Amino acid sequence: MITAKRQGVLTLCLAFLAAVAPLSIDMYLPALPHLTGLWGVEESVANLTLTLWFLSFSVSILVYGPLSDRLGRKAILTIGLSVFFVACMLCAMASSIEVMVLARLLQGVGGAACASMVMAICRDAFEGHIRQKVLAYISVIIAVAPMVAPSLGSMLLNHLSWEWIFWVQGAYGLVALVLVLCMEETLAPENRVKTVMFVTRYSGLLRNRRYLLPALVMNLILGPFYAHIATSPYIYMEYFGLSRQTFSNFFALNAFGMMAGAFMCAKLSKRISVLRLNGVGFAGVALGGALILLLGYGSPLGFALPMMLISFCCGMSRPISNNIVLEQVKTNIGAAASFMTFIQFLLGAVFMAATTTGLIGYQTVTGLLGLVTGLLVLCSWSGMLRILDTSNLS
Repeated sequence: MITAKRQGVLTLCLAFLAAVAPLSIDMYLPALPHLTGLWGVEESVANLTLTLWFLSFSVSILVYGPLSDRLGRKAILTIGLSVFFVACMLCAMASSIEVMVLARLLQGVGGAACASMVMAICRDAFEGHIRQKVLAYISVIIAVAPMVAPSLGSMLLNHLSWEWIFWVQGAYGLVALVLVLCMEETLAPENRVKTVMFVTRYSGLLRNRRYLLPALVMNLILGPFYAHIATSPYIYMEYFGLSRQTFSNFFALNAFGMMAGAFMCAKLSKRISVLRLNGVGFAGVALGGALILLLGYGSPLGFALPMMLISFCCGMSRPISNNIVLEQVKTNIGAAASFMTFIQFLLGAVFMAATTTGLIGYQTVTGLLGLVTGLLVLCSWSGMLRILDTSNLS
Protein backbone atom coordinates (compact mmCIF):
# COMPACT_ATOMS: atom_id res chain seq x y z
CA MET A 1 0.00 0.00 0.00
CA ILE A 2 1.19 3.53 -0.72
CA THR A 3 2.03 6.06 1.96
CA ALA A 4 -0.54 8.62 3.10
CA LYS A 5 1.55 11.41 1.55
CA ARG A 6 1.03 10.02 -1.95
CA GLN A 7 -2.65 9.19 -1.62
CA GLY A 8 -3.87 12.64 -2.66
CA VAL A 9 -1.65 12.75 -5.75
CA LEU A 10 -2.68 9.26 -6.82
CA THR A 11 -6.37 10.13 -6.32
CA LEU A 12 -6.03 13.12 -8.66
CA CYS A 13 -4.23 10.98 -11.25
CA LEU A 14 -6.93 8.31 -11.10
CA ALA A 15 -9.68 10.91 -11.45
CA PHE A 16 -7.89 12.30 -14.53
CA LEU A 17 -7.64 8.81 -16.02
CA ALA A 18 -11.27 8.00 -15.22
CA ALA A 19 -12.43 10.90 -17.43
CA VAL A 20 -10.75 9.52 -20.59
CA ALA A 21 -13.61 7.20 -21.59
CA PRO A 22 -16.57 9.57 -20.95
CA LEU A 23 -14.77 12.42 -22.71
CA SER A 24 -14.13 10.27 -25.77
CA ILE A 25 -17.86 9.49 -25.98
CA ASP A 26 -19.59 12.75 -25.13
CA MET A 27 -17.26 15.32 -26.72
CA TYR A 28 -17.94 13.66 -30.05
CA LEU A 29 -21.75 13.67 -29.86
CA PRO A 30 -22.28 17.27 -31.11
CA ALA A 31 -20.21 16.50 -34.23
CA LEU A 32 -22.15 13.37 -35.19
CA PRO A 33 -24.96 15.08 -37.18
CA HIS A 34 -22.37 17.29 -38.92
CA LEU A 35 -20.26 14.32 -40.02
CA THR A 36 -23.38 12.45 -41.15
CA GLY A 37 -24.15 15.29 -43.55
CA LEU A 38 -20.50 15.91 -44.49
CA TRP A 39 -19.93 12.36 -45.68
CA GLY A 40 -23.48 11.82 -46.96
CA VAL A 41 -24.20 8.65 -44.98
CA GLU A 42 -27.25 7.31 -43.20
CA GLU A 43 -27.62 7.95 -39.48
CA SER A 44 -27.45 4.21 -38.82
CA VAL A 45 -24.03 4.08 -40.52
CA ALA A 46 -22.75 7.11 -38.63
CA ASN A 47 -23.96 5.58 -35.35
CA LEU A 48 -21.52 2.72 -35.90
CA THR A 49 -18.88 5.14 -34.61
CA LEU A 50 -20.67 4.89 -31.25
CA THR A 51 -21.86 1.29 -31.16
CA LEU A 52 -18.54 -0.18 -32.28
CA TRP A 53 -16.75 2.05 -29.76
CA PHE A 54 -18.83 0.45 -27.00
CA LEU A 55 -18.24 -3.03 -28.43
CA SER A 56 -14.46 -2.69 -28.59
CA PHE A 57 -14.44 -0.94 -25.21
CA SER A 58 -16.39 -3.73 -23.48
CA VAL A 59 -14.39 -6.60 -25.00
CA SER A 60 -11.07 -4.89 -24.28
CA ILE A 61 -11.98 -4.43 -20.61
CA LEU A 62 -12.20 -8.22 -20.25
CA VAL A 63 -8.77 -8.62 -21.87
CA TYR A 64 -6.96 -5.92 -19.90
CA GLY A 65 -7.93 -7.20 -16.44
CA PRO A 66 -6.16 -10.59 -16.47
CA LEU A 67 -3.24 -9.12 -18.44
CA SER A 68 -2.73 -6.51 -15.74
CA ASP A 69 -2.61 -9.22 -13.07
CA ARG A 70 0.36 -10.66 -14.96
CA LEU A 71 2.12 -7.55 -16.32
CA GLY A 72 1.12 -4.87 -13.82
CA ARG A 73 -1.26 -1.92 -14.01
CA LYS A 74 1.25 0.59 -15.36
CA ALA A 75 2.13 -1.50 -18.41
CA ILE A 76 -1.53 -1.89 -19.39
CA LEU A 77 -2.21 1.84 -18.95
CA THR A 78 0.85 2.71 -21.02
CA ILE A 79 -0.24 0.42 -23.86
CA GLY A 80 -3.87 1.51 -23.71
CA LEU A 81 -3.18 5.25 -23.64
CA SER A 82 -0.67 4.92 -26.47
CA VAL A 83 -3.34 3.20 -28.57
CA PHE A 84 -5.85 5.87 -27.52
CA PHE A 85 -3.53 8.70 -28.59
CA VAL A 86 -2.87 7.14 -32.01
CA ALA A 87 -6.60 6.51 -32.47
CA CYS A 88 -7.40 10.17 -31.70
CA MET A 89 -4.93 11.27 -34.35
CA LEU A 90 -6.51 8.90 -36.87
CA CYS A 91 -9.98 10.23 -36.01
CA ALA A 92 -8.82 13.81 -36.54
CA MET A 93 -7.38 12.92 -39.95
CA ALA A 94 -10.28 10.73 -41.08
CA SER A 95 -11.56 11.56 -44.55
CA SER A 96 -14.39 9.02 -44.73
CA ILE A 97 -16.87 7.27 -42.48
CA GLU A 98 -15.01 3.97 -42.95
CA VAL A 99 -11.80 5.42 -41.54
CA MET A 100 -13.68 7.10 -38.71
CA VAL A 101 -15.44 3.84 -37.73
CA LEU A 102 -12.14 1.95 -37.60
CA ALA A 103 -10.41 4.76 -35.70
CA ARG A 104 -13.23 4.97 -33.17
CA LEU A 105 -13.10 1.21 -32.70
CA LEU A 106 -9.40 1.55 -31.93
CA GLN A 107 -10.14 4.45 -29.60
CA GLY A 108 -12.48 2.22 -27.60
CA VAL A 109 -9.71 -0.36 -27.27
CA GLY A 110 -7.38 2.28 -25.84
CA GLY A 111 -9.89 3.97 -23.56
CA ALA A 112 -10.88 0.67 -21.95
CA ALA A 113 -7.48 0.45 -20.24
CA CYS A 114 -8.29 3.43 -18.05
CA ALA A 115 -11.78 2.21 -17.15
CA SER A 116 -10.52 -1.16 -15.94
CA MET A 117 -7.23 -0.09 -14.35
CA VAL A 118 -8.64 2.77 -12.24
CA MET A 119 -10.72 0.30 -10.21
CA ALA A 120 -7.83 -2.19 -9.97
CA ILE A 121 -5.39 0.47 -8.76
CA CYS A 122 -7.90 1.63 -6.15
CA ARG A 123 -8.09 -1.94 -4.86
CA ASP A 124 -4.27 -2.23 -4.87
CA ALA A 125 -3.44 1.06 -3.23
CA PHE A 126 -6.23 1.89 -0.79
CA GLU A 127 -8.06 0.09 1.99
CA GLY A 128 -11.43 0.32 3.73
CA HIS A 129 -13.05 3.74 4.02
CA ILE A 130 -10.08 5.42 2.30
CA ARG A 131 -10.73 3.39 -0.85
CA GLN A 132 -14.41 4.20 -0.63
CA LYS A 133 -13.66 7.91 -0.35
CA VAL A 134 -11.35 7.75 -3.38
CA LEU A 135 -14.02 5.90 -5.37
CA ALA A 136 -16.51 8.62 -4.42
CA TYR A 137 -14.25 11.39 -5.69
CA ILE A 138 -13.63 9.46 -8.90
CA SER A 139 -17.41 9.10 -9.29
CA VAL A 140 -17.70 12.88 -9.10
CA ILE A 141 -15.34 13.23 -12.06
CA ILE A 142 -17.15 10.51 -14.00
CA ALA A 143 -20.41 12.43 -13.44
CA VAL A 144 -18.94 15.83 -14.34
CA ALA A 145 -17.23 14.68 -17.55
CA PRO A 146 -20.45 13.83 -19.46
CA MET A 147 -21.95 17.12 -18.28
CA VAL A 148 -19.03 19.23 -19.55
CA ALA A 149 -17.90 17.25 -22.60
CA PRO A 150 -20.83 18.01 -24.97
CA SER A 151 -20.51 21.74 -24.26
CA LEU A 152 -16.78 21.59 -24.93
CA GLY A 153 -17.42 19.71 -28.17
CA SER A 154 -20.04 22.28 -29.24
CA MET A 155 -17.66 25.15 -28.43
CA LEU A 156 -14.94 23.62 -30.58
CA LEU A 157 -17.42 23.14 -33.43
CA ASN A 158 -18.60 26.76 -33.16
CA HIS A 159 -15.13 28.31 -33.24
CA LEU A 160 -12.90 25.77 -34.97
CA SER A 161 -13.63 22.55 -36.88
CA TRP A 162 -14.74 19.04 -35.93
CA GLU A 163 -11.16 17.74 -36.16
CA TRP A 164 -10.26 19.77 -33.09
CA ILE A 165 -12.48 17.56 -30.94
CA PHE A 166 -10.07 14.70 -31.56
CA TRP A 167 -6.93 16.86 -31.36
CA VAL A 168 -8.08 17.90 -27.88
CA GLN A 169 -8.89 14.30 -26.93
CA GLY A 170 -5.47 13.26 -28.16
CA ALA A 171 -3.80 15.98 -26.08
CA TYR A 172 -5.74 14.81 -23.03
CA GLY A 173 -4.65 11.24 -23.69
CA LEU A 174 -1.03 12.35 -24.05
CA VAL A 175 -1.11 14.16 -20.70
CA ALA A 176 -2.69 11.06 -19.15
CA LEU A 177 0.12 8.94 -20.60
CA VAL A 178 2.76 11.23 -19.08
CA LEU A 179 1.03 10.95 -15.69
CA VAL A 180 1.05 7.17 -15.95
CA LEU A 181 4.75 7.11 -16.81
CA CYS A 182 5.41 9.15 -13.65
CA MET A 183 3.25 6.91 -11.45
CA GLU A 184 4.59 4.07 -9.35
CA GLU A 185 3.40 0.53 -10.05
CA THR A 186 0.78 -0.52 -7.49
CA LEU A 187 0.90 -4.27 -8.11
CA ALA A 188 4.06 -5.69 -6.54
CA PRO A 189 5.89 -8.41 -8.56
CA GLU A 190 5.29 -10.99 -5.85
CA ASN A 191 1.52 -10.44 -6.13
CA ARG A 192 1.36 -11.05 -9.88
CA VAL A 193 -0.01 -14.23 -11.39
CA LYS A 194 2.36 -16.54 -13.23
CA THR A 195 0.25 -17.10 -16.32
CA VAL A 196 -2.61 -15.36 -18.11
CA MET A 197 -5.52 -17.80 -18.37
CA PHE A 198 -8.63 -15.81 -19.24
CA VAL A 199 -11.12 -18.66 -18.91
CA THR A 200 -9.71 -19.74 -15.55
CA ARG A 201 -9.69 -16.20 -14.15
CA TYR A 202 -13.29 -15.42 -15.11
CA SER A 203 -14.67 -18.86 -14.32
CA GLY A 204 -13.23 -18.43 -10.84
CA LEU A 205 -15.03 -15.12 -10.45
CA LEU A 206 -18.28 -16.66 -11.70
CA ARG A 207 -18.00 -19.30 -8.97
CA ASN A 208 -17.35 -16.68 -6.28
CA ARG A 209 -20.90 -15.87 -5.14
CA ARG A 210 -19.68 -13.25 -2.64
CA TYR A 211 -18.28 -11.34 -5.62
CA LEU A 212 -20.80 -12.17 -8.35
CA LEU A 213 -24.00 -11.62 -6.35
CA PRO A 214 -23.35 -7.98 -5.36
CA ALA A 215 -21.76 -7.25 -8.75
CA LEU A 216 -25.01 -8.26 -10.43
CA VAL A 217 -27.64 -7.16 -7.92
CA MET A 218 -26.23 -3.76 -6.96
CA ASN A 219 -25.69 -2.80 -10.60
CA LEU A 220 -29.43 -3.23 -11.16
CA ILE A 221 -29.91 0.04 -9.28
CA LEU A 222 -28.56 1.87 -12.35
CA GLY A 223 -31.54 0.71 -14.45
CA PRO A 224 -33.52 3.98 -14.31
CA PHE A 225 -30.31 5.98 -14.83
CA TYR A 226 -29.57 4.21 -18.12
CA ALA A 227 -33.25 4.38 -19.07
CA HIS A 228 -33.10 8.15 -18.64
CA ILE A 229 -30.08 8.41 -20.96
CA ALA A 230 -31.96 6.52 -23.69
CA THR A 231 -35.38 8.13 -23.30
CA SER A 232 -34.76 11.69 -22.07
CA PRO A 233 -34.63 13.30 -25.56
CA TYR A 234 -38.08 11.89 -26.33
CA ILE A 235 -39.49 12.83 -22.93
CA TYR A 236 -38.25 16.43 -22.86
CA MET A 237 -38.28 17.41 -26.54
CA GLU A 238 -41.16 15.36 -27.98
CA TYR A 239 -43.52 14.88 -25.03
CA PHE A 240 -42.93 18.21 -23.26
CA GLY A 241 -41.92 20.13 -26.42
CA LEU A 242 -38.73 21.69 -25.02
CA SER A 243 -35.94 23.14 -27.13
CA ARG A 244 -32.57 21.41 -27.45
CA GLN A 245 -30.91 23.92 -25.16
CA THR A 246 -33.60 23.58 -22.51
CA PHE A 247 -33.34 19.81 -22.81
CA SER A 248 -29.58 20.08 -22.21
CA ASN A 249 -30.22 22.07 -19.04
CA PHE A 250 -32.66 19.49 -17.71
CA PHE A 251 -30.32 16.66 -18.67
CA ALA A 252 -27.52 18.39 -16.75
CA LEU A 253 -29.61 18.05 -13.58
CA ASN A 254 -29.18 14.31 -13.89
CA ALA A 255 -25.38 14.55 -14.01
CA PHE A 256 -25.41 17.11 -11.20
CA GLY A 257 -27.48 14.75 -9.04
CA MET A 258 -25.01 11.91 -9.62
CA MET A 259 -22.08 14.19 -8.80
CA ALA A 260 -23.73 15.56 -5.63
CA GLY A 261 -24.54 12.03 -4.46
CA ALA A 262 -20.93 10.87 -4.89
CA PHE A 263 -19.70 13.96 -3.06
CA MET A 264 -22.18 13.34 -0.24
CA CYS A 265 -20.97 9.75 0.03
CA ALA A 266 -17.40 10.95 0.52
CA LYS A 267 -18.49 13.36 3.27
CA LEU A 268 -20.89 11.09 5.16
CA SER A 269 -19.08 7.76 4.98
CA LYS A 270 -16.93 8.58 8.03
CA ARG A 271 -19.90 9.58 10.18
CA ILE A 272 -22.58 7.10 9.11
CA SER A 273 -22.31 3.35 8.62
CA VAL A 274 -21.73 2.82 4.90
CA LEU A 275 -23.96 -0.25 4.98
CA ARG A 276 -26.83 1.87 6.29
CA LEU A 277 -25.99 4.64 3.81
CA ASN A 278 -26.19 2.14 0.96
CA GLY A 279 -29.64 1.04 2.12
CA VAL A 280 -30.79 4.65 2.17
CA GLY A 281 -29.58 5.02 -1.41
CA PHE A 282 -31.57 1.99 -2.57
CA ALA A 283 -34.70 3.27 -0.83
CA GLY A 284 -34.21 6.70 -2.43
CA VAL A 285 -34.14 5.18 -5.92
CA ALA A 286 -37.43 3.40 -5.22
CA LEU A 287 -38.94 6.66 -3.91
CA GLY A 288 -37.78 8.56 -7.00
CA GLY A 289 -39.34 5.92 -9.25
CA ALA A 290 -42.66 6.18 -7.40
CA LEU A 291 -42.62 9.99 -7.71
CA ILE A 292 -42.00 9.75 -11.47
CA LEU A 293 -45.05 7.49 -11.80
CA LEU A 294 -47.11 10.03 -9.84
CA LEU A 295 -45.76 13.33 -11.21
CA GLY A 296 -43.70 12.57 -14.30
CA TYR A 297 -46.37 13.32 -16.90
CA GLY A 298 -47.51 16.69 -15.56
CA SER A 299 -44.53 18.95 -16.23
CA PRO A 300 -40.81 18.78 -17.07
CA LEU A 301 -39.91 19.51 -13.45
CA GLY A 302 -42.34 16.82 -12.29
CA PHE A 303 -40.18 14.33 -14.14
CA ALA A 304 -36.76 15.98 -13.73
CA LEU A 305 -36.73 16.40 -9.94
CA PRO A 306 -37.61 12.75 -9.08
CA MET A 307 -35.08 11.65 -11.71
CA MET A 308 -32.50 13.89 -10.06
CA LEU A 309 -33.30 12.15 -6.74
CA ILE A 310 -32.63 8.78 -8.40
CA SER A 311 -29.34 10.06 -9.82
CA PHE A 312 -28.35 11.45 -6.43
CA CYS A 313 -29.04 8.13 -4.70
CA CYS A 314 -27.22 6.19 -7.43
CA GLY A 315 -24.24 8.51 -7.05
CA MET A 316 -24.27 8.03 -3.28
CA SER A 317 -24.48 4.24 -3.40
CA ARG A 318 -22.12 3.49 -6.30
CA PRO A 319 -18.79 4.08 -4.48
CA ILE A 320 -19.98 1.96 -1.55
CA SER A 321 -21.27 -0.82 -3.82
CA ASN A 322 -18.10 -0.87 -5.92
CA ASN A 323 -15.98 -0.99 -2.79
CA ILE A 324 -18.01 -3.88 -1.40
CA VAL A 325 -17.62 -5.87 -4.63
CA LEU A 326 -13.86 -5.30 -4.76
CA GLU A 327 -13.55 -6.30 -1.11
CA GLN A 328 -14.79 -9.80 -1.92
CA VAL A 329 -11.66 -10.76 -3.90
CA LYS A 330 -8.11 -11.07 -2.66
CA THR A 331 -6.35 -12.20 -5.87
CA ASN A 332 -6.81 -11.53 -9.60
CA ILE A 333 -7.87 -7.98 -8.75
CA GLY A 334 -7.47 -6.73 -12.31
CA ALA A 335 -9.80 -9.41 -13.68
CA ALA A 336 -12.33 -8.71 -10.91
CA ALA A 337 -12.32 -4.94 -11.53
CA SER A 338 -12.64 -5.43 -15.28
CA PHE A 339 -15.48 -7.93 -15.00
CA MET A 340 -17.34 -5.64 -12.60
CA THR A 341 -17.10 -2.79 -15.11
CA PHE A 342 -18.15 -5.13 -17.93
CA ILE A 343 -21.28 -6.18 -15.98
CA GLN A 344 -22.22 -2.54 -15.49
CA PHE A 345 -21.91 -1.76 -19.21
CA LEU A 346 -23.73 -4.96 -20.20
CA LEU A 347 -26.68 -4.27 -17.90
CA GLY A 348 -26.69 -0.65 -19.06
CA ALA A 349 -27.00 -1.77 -22.68
CA VAL A 350 -29.84 -4.15 -21.76
CA PHE A 351 -31.72 -1.42 -19.88
CA MET A 352 -31.28 1.10 -22.69
CA ALA A 353 -32.49 -1.38 -25.31
CA ALA A 354 -35.46 -2.47 -23.21
CA THR A 355 -36.68 1.06 -22.49
CA THR A 356 -36.74 2.17 -26.14
CA THR A 357 -39.09 -0.55 -27.41
CA GLY A 358 -42.03 1.86 -27.17
CA LEU A 359 -44.33 -0.74 -25.59
CA ILE A 360 -45.16 1.61 -22.70
CA GLY A 361 -44.61 5.32 -22.09
CA TYR A 362 -41.05 6.47 -21.45
CA GLN A 363 -41.90 8.13 -18.13
CA THR A 364 -43.72 4.97 -17.05
CA VAL A 365 -40.88 2.61 -17.88
CA THR A 366 -38.32 4.88 -16.18
CA GLY A 367 -40.47 5.20 -13.06
CA LEU A 368 -41.16 1.46 -12.94
CA LEU A 369 -37.47 0.66 -13.24
CA GLY A 370 -36.70 3.02 -10.37
CA LEU A 371 -39.42 1.60 -8.15
CA VAL A 372 -38.84 -2.09 -8.97
CA THR A 373 -35.03 -2.13 -8.98
CA GLY A 374 -34.87 0.07 -5.88
CA LEU A 375 -37.19 -2.23 -3.92
CA LEU A 376 -35.57 -5.39 -5.30
CA VAL A 377 -32.05 -4.36 -4.31
CA LEU A 378 -33.23 -2.97 -0.97
CA CYS A 379 -35.00 -6.26 -0.11
CA SER A 380 -31.92 -8.25 -1.19
CA TRP A 381 -29.57 -6.06 0.82
CA SER A 382 -30.07 -7.62 4.26
CA GLY A 383 -29.72 -11.10 2.78
CA MET A 384 -26.51 -10.21 0.97
CA LEU A 385 -24.98 -8.82 4.15
CA ARG A 386 -25.08 -12.31 5.66
CA ILE A 387 -22.64 -13.69 3.10
CA LEU A 388 -20.51 -10.65 2.20
CA ASP A 389 -17.20 -9.75 3.79
CA THR A 390 -17.83 -6.26 5.19
CA SER A 391 -15.26 -6.33 8.00
CA ASN A 392 -13.29 -3.44 6.50
CA LEU A 393 -16.33 -1.36 5.58
CA SER A 394 -18.83 -0.96 8.42
